Amino acid sequence: MSVVQIISVFSSQTVAEIDTPAAVTEIRTILEDTPASYESVKKLTYLKAVFFETLRLYPSVPKNVRMAYADDVLPGGIQVAKGDVILYAPYVMGRDEQIWEEPLEFKPERWIDDNGKWRERSAFEFTAFNAGPRLCLGKTMAVTEALVLLATVLPLYEMTPTSTDPPIQVGETLTLPMHSHTVHVAHRADDRTHMYEE
Repeated sequence: MSVVQIISVFSSQTVAEIDTPAAVTEIRTILEDTPASYESVKKLTYLKAVFFETLRLYPSVPKNVRMAYADDVLPGGIQVAKGDVILYAPYVMGRDEQIWEEPLEFKPERWIDDNGKWRERSAFEFTAFNAGPRLCLGKTMAVTEALVLLATVLPLYEMTPTSTDPPIQVGETLTLPMHSHTVHVAHRADDRTHMYEE
């Protein structure tokens, strides 16, 4: 998923009103006007939750196909024979009521426990980075890159949807491109671009 997609979802009408202030407050409190780094973004639990919640609803790869290399039985008793082609859909799984409570709601809090700590979910429930031996080798780098970029951009710029309709529309290809959703970008009233001046 591109950062533009994350920002687009992050900036949608309901998210802009509810979540941007919380994320910006967390970033400013933890980073204290210092540039984001690999170590500092590890402390941005709410921002990470926003990123993962975005990927839950809009995974960059909406569906995937695998071939069984041996006979097996899936949970629920489904028989799989060697050579069977199996399709699974992270896009659908991210909206499955059997896995997620209120699955169509954007709720970053589902990733945070009562003590404010990160709540890990099974990679077999949250399949945006695959699971098991096929877990994405670049997951840590992708998450870090997205958090550094978001932690850099969000405190400086306010992003608002240019229109409340149409809602976010996605097109399906190998990856999940987004269409018809633009945002207006403006310096925040309390511009902090000085933090990046030398």
